[in-house]
Amino acid sequence: MKKMTQTVALMAITAAISTISFAHDMKDGAGMKPMEMSESMRIEMCQKMHAGMTADQCREMQKKMMAMHSHSEHQHDDGVSKAGKPGVAANVVRTIHITMSDKNRFTPNSVKVKQGETIRFVVKNAGKKKHEMVIGSVEDIKAHNELMERFPGMEHDEPNMVDLESGQKGEIIWQFTEMGQFQFACLVTGHFEAGMKGVINVVKAPVKAKPKSQTPEDHSNHQH
Repeated sequence: MKKMTQTVALMAITAAISTISFAHDMKDGAGMKPMEMSESMRIEMCQKMHAGMTADQCREMQKKMMAMHSHSEHQHDDGVSKAGKPGVAANVVRTIHITMSDKNRFTPNSVKVKQGETIRFVVKNAGKKKHEMVIGSVEDIKAHNELMERFPGMEHDEPNMVDLESGQKGEIIWQFTEMGQFQFACLVTGHFEAGMKGVINVVKAPVKAKPKSQTPEDHSNHQH
């Protein structure tokens, strides 16, 4: 999917959580950034965008989103997330092929990598419906999915994901900098709840043994 247009300013504020961090750069029609608006202006915009929302509902939602935005800004300053960071193609050590199906399943649905490895995921949509693969921590995937449920039309485009129409192929190049268990999932509405997710286990890379130094034999006492 492509990034959100500037007209959806409130959704841009919301999209600041987890893997989406560009809301503070977006502006309203008057050229003002959402983060620069007064609370009353944001509530007014919220109610225009979401008919039926009360001022208290808008205020509560914006409070949560502002807090999430602040966390996201700090998290993405250096391009690093809990699951790792965008990888460099020249550093790819191996390729993992992932297939997505209309049964809302990934094949394989579990992969194992070593800490520090840069992996190229080649992803194929073998189904007739649109699917996507998003890499993240368990917490980030859950938060991102809740956001997509609330705003199903929201568009996103990040280096930890690939979005594919029927029959398409794409790839993600990702470096896993931290050990632990992470997820990949499809966050198209309803797919995650149907079980379209997988596990990435990042294990400690084995320490390379240093070659033993050989001590030269002492021949000083040998008789000839």
